[in-house]
Amino acid sequence: MVSYENVTDEQATVSVQTDVENLRPESADARLVYILSNAEGKIVNEAEAEMTVSSGSNTLQTEKLLVEAPNLWSPTSPYLYDLTVQLFDGETLVDSEQQRIGIRTFGFDEDNQFTLNGERLYLRGTNRHQDYPYIGYALSDEAQYRDAYKIKKAGFNFIRIAHYPPDPSFLKAADELGLLFMNAIPGWQYYEDGLFAERALNDVRKMIRRDRNHP
Repeated sequence: MVSYENVTDEQATVSVQTDVENLRPESADARLVYILSNAEGKIVNEAEAEMTVSSGSNTLQTEKLLVEAPNLWSPTSPYLYDLTVQLFDGETLVDSEQQRIGIRTFGFDEDNQFTLNGERLYLRGTNRHQDYPYIGYALSDEAQYRDAYKIKKAGFNFIRIAHYPPDPSFLKAADELGLLFMNAIPGWQYYEDGLFAERALNDVRKMIRRDRNHP
């Protein structure tokens, strides 16, 4: 999970929480390598952390990466950084994850107005479904991008996603084009306590974990 602290035009702290799980029958020594690069491919910060994870357990490790003079993400300037986290067993790379992130803050001011990076932002939004006649949800990544591009060109800066997890390629396009979005809960037409509620909450949990690092 990625979050941001002390964000200003002068510097920002990128906080990265990593969950390392050990499924081996014995404890394992692990080494995490963090690499943060800017849009031009230049490394702006990197760090390492070592840990021992007991058999059949997991360990949460948090690393903070300082970024000087950060380019803040916004609809008018959708600047993205590349964050790579590598897991090593000794000198052997056993797992790796790379995500594009946008450094920004958001909140509400004393008048309950939405703010992005400390400034008020008027949200101009629309709703979007990702199904088309004849092909349903079988949209190509290019078609997903086309929808995001058309929404941006129409003057919107905010999208309300429908009641299902959106295609990752559409969220990637929103990040690149500068579109804020709201994930709606998966499904709303029917509800029942018990197994249905458990599965509905599990769907929400999975969607949050999948999409929470998008700017």
